[in-house]
Amino acid sequence: MFPQYGTLKDIVPIIEMLSRLPGKLMARSLAVVSLIVAGLGWVIGQRGGGFIDWLPFTCGVIGFIVSLFFTWRRHRLEQAVTSWAQNMESTVSGEGSTSSTQEVTVIGEDGTPLGGNFPATPAEDSAAQRNHDAMMEHAQRRETWMPRVEAAQRAAVAAAGGTVNAPYLKDDLRITLSAAIAAGVLIPIETLMAFIAFFAIL
Repeated sequence: MFPQYGTLKDIVPIIEMLSRLPGKLMARSLAVVSLIVAGLGWVIGQRGGGFIDWLPFTCGVIGFIVSLFFTWRRHRLEQAVTSWAQNMESTVSGEGSTSSTQEVTVIGEDGTPLGGNFPATPAEDSAAQRNHDAMMEHAQRRETWMPRVEAAQRAAVAAAGGTVNAPYLKDDLRITLSAAIAAGVLIPIETLMAFIAFFAIL
C-alpha cells in the first residue's frame, strides 16, 4: 500500500462495497419517481399542449435516463470490484498452499548472528518504481474537468501496476461520480415535480 500517492486504488473497492446497497436504492428510487413524473407529465401535456405543460414529462424522461446510466456505470464498477476481489482471494489461497517460508540466519565466526544491509529484492524495486510513477502522475494536472480526480486515478493506476491489477480503474471514475451526484440531486427535484404534477391534474 502506498501511503501518499495512488491510494485511490485501495479506497475505491472499499467505497464501492460500502455504497453498493445505497447506490442501488438511489438508482431505483430515481427510476420510480421519474416514471411517475413522466406519466403524470404525459397527462398534463396532453391536456395543455404548451411547452410548460410538457415540462414535467421532459423532466421525468431525463431523470429516468440518468437513473439508467447511473445503474449501468454502478453495475460495471461492481463487477470489476467483485472480479478483483475473487482474483485476490484465489491468489492468496494459491500462495498459501504452495509457498513455504524459510528463515536464514548468518552466523559469524564467534557464533553470534550477523546483521547487514542486503540489496533490495526485485519486488521492492518494483514497488518503489510504482510509487515513483504514481507520484509523477499525481503531480501532473491536466487541463480537464475534475483534474484532481483524473490525476488521482492516473496515480492509482500507476501504483497498482496497471488496470490489470485494478480492473475497477479502467472506467473513468469522474463519469461514475458525476452520475451518482446527478442521481442524488435529481431525486428531490423529481419528487417535488411529482407532487406539483399530481396537484396540477386534480
